[in-house]
Amino acid sequence: MSILVLSEGMTERGAIRSIASKLRIRVRVNPMHGNRLEKLTGTIRAHATGYDKFIVLKDLHTYQEDTLRRRYNDVLRALDTHFRERTKFLIVRHAIEAWFLADINALNRTYNCRIEGEITNPEEIEDPAEELTRLLERYGKKYIKSEKAGARIMEEADLDKVSEKAPSFRTFLNYLMDP
Repeated sequence: MSILVLSEGMTERGAIRSIASKLRIRVRVNPMHGNRLEKLTGTIRAHATGYDKFIVLKDLHTYQEDTLRRRYNDVLRALDTHFRERTKFLIVRHAIEAWFLADINALNRTYNCRIEGEITNPEEIEDPAEELTRLLERYGKKYIKSEKAGARIMEEADLDKVSEKAPSFRTFLNYLMDP
């Protein structure tokens, strides 16, 4: 099965590639340039013959969840039925860094530090990227959003642990593995 994942940026791209590699699933990750959901219809149609499934990841950030869902439903209505059935939409609460915060041990291994404690509900953090930056700065480390950073953290991550703490991650895994 071939899967195209449409995500917001390069950090997501690196993380998703690492996750797929761990699961031995072939995916291609394309950024949604400008994060405009309205462009999805054209992107999905343009890649229609090459992929069996499309997964759209959108960070919640400052948006209201119902606004994002409404916009996504507008996109679905604009697609033919056979595309609708193959397209999954996932809101990442509040950004992909919440997934990174779900496994402190992965951060310790990635950044060679000893962060104490656990974050029980990383998806409840309004700005997980800022929280990750602050957390690492306390240990003299620096988080820079990049494809490499996303890939390295998820290479070290325990996917089961992240799934337990981040429901959107669990949903993403289900979308990847569900035929």
